[in-house]
Amino acid sequence: MKLSELKHQAILEQAKHEFLAKGYQAANLDHICLAAGVSKRTLYRHFDNKLELFKAVLLALHLKLQTPTSECFNPELALEPQLMCLLSEQSALLCLDASMQSIRMLLSQCLQQPEMAKQLLSLVREQDNSIDLWLKDALKAGKLSGDIKAMSRTLKSLFNGVFLWPSLFELDTHCDNNAADISNAEICRVFLAAYAVNKLNG
Repeated sequence: MKLSELKHQAILEQAKHEFLAKGYQAANLDHICLAAGVSKRTLYRHFDNKLELFKAVLLALHLKLQTPTSECFNPELALEPQLMCLLSEQSALLCLDASMQSIRMLLSQCLQQPEMAKQLLSLVREQDNSIDLWLKDALKAGKLSGDIKAMSRTLKSLFNGVFLWPSLFELDTHCDNNAADISNAEICRVFLAAYAVNKLNG
């Protein structure tokens, strides 16, 4: 990796810690530069301003949370175990403290600055996540039937309603493996009943 790339990564990593610890408004670019071992001039070579750095940090966190670790869609296998595996990965990620801190940081900033929220949400929506990629492949293989946007909204709404929002407000984290498996199985059942071509076998 080139020196400029190493500096870029160092700035992002230290900015992440600074924003998570202090929020956007209180975060200090001088502190970020000191921790990353770069000058402020170097920071501005990589990021135009504090907002652009904040966006880059949020995008990096978002992509990390959405990176699939399981195999891609396999048309030779049943839908249910594949979807269960994908949802299990997503629910496990939400149980990481850093994940919830990142989401809370984003929501807090969005409430304070609605215009920034529009930019950040637009940036996030441009990125296909692991669920969207899996759905597109399953649809292309003829295993699912329906509108891709509607399918994505439905599945994410089911997942977020069970896992994200309760975890965000510390109502029910579902971090127990058995509880998570039961919830993910129910999400799979409801979703595949609506969209799977072979609804009996998934």
